[in-house]
Amino acid sequence: MNLLKSTFDSISDKSLKGNELKGLKLRKFSNKVWICKNGNNYPVIVLKSSKKFSNSKISDRSYDLLEIFHHQNREIKSGKKKEKIYCSIIVCNSRDIEIQNLFLDVLLPIINKLEFPLNPKVLNILSEKLIQLFKNIKNPPLKSVQGLWAELFLISESKDKKEMINCWHDDKNDKYDFKSKSNFIEVKSTLSDERKHVFSLSQTKLKINETVLIASLMLEKDENGISVEDLIIEINKDLKNNIDLKEELIFQVRSTLGSKWNESKKVCFAKESAKLNLKFYDLKDIPKLDHSVEKIKGVSQVKFTSNLDVCKEINSNKFKKKSKLFKSVF
Repeated sequence: MNLLKSTFDSISDKSLKGNELKGLKLRKFSNKVWICKNGNNYPVIVLKSSKKFSNSKISDRSYDLLEIFHHQNREIKSGKKKEKIYCSIIVCNSRDIEIQNLFLDVLLPIINKLEFPLNPKVLNILSEKLIQLFKNIKNPPLKSVQGLWAELFLISESKDKKEMINCWHDDKNDKYDFKSKSNFIEVKSTLSDERKHVFSLSQTKLKINETVLIASLMLEKDENGISVEDLIIEINKDLKNNIDLKEELIFQVRSTLGSKWNESKKVCFAKESAKLNLKFYDLKDIPKLDHSVEKIKGVSQVKFTSNLDVCKEINSNKFKKKSKLFKSVF
């Protein structure tokens, strides 16, 4: 269990009111970081600062689910003791357990980057993604749980997970899921017993020297299978102490799922079946429409279904030498 989560869950005090805080020091950060609850039972992270930063003009930040305050003098109840601390604080304004868990999950990588006493400017910079994430989780999902599961599965099965995350798309307008210079991988998945996938016409339009591989997955739903959360855990094992990549992984997953992020835990697929049915194809070889249809007046955003069962799989050894991205997969 996340260290922040386990510490927060061990705090209980029904006598707190309003902005009063009860908390515990976070292990490894003695006298620097406190995990607290306030009178609303919200999680509050207290980060020790210094009055030497008191003249810095740093603005507080307030959003629907998240607030960040600087230059605070706060008192924390810890057992029978009370400690007064000059600090910055981060508050999750939600009683929703899943929102609280997300808050505590995402904050740990950020805290691991901090130096103490905390400079509020640094916290504001490092919290940019946290703020954006909490905005994103209220938005509609950018893709289905199945689509995201397929991408995470490819990362989890790759030879170099770090490189795969570095190549993972960070813009919803990107044509392909993974990119490295002029080399790309597009992940497609289906629940059908035929290898049929939907492509946009723009995805099949290549520039000179571009190479696009299609990672095709035939999936089976399985309530005893693995979820998006399970795949994240598997990937994180290989990331070890790479805080930046762990943070990026969480950000991409939660932002992609948006308001549906919590529902992803209920959707599971059979891992072994996915392994057996993963195949790769060269985009040049798949059945596709001629791009001349773009010239038809009034026609736009053309999509079509392509059956890859009629295509020949690639020779992976040939593509390993083409780019670091392809070498990471095979």
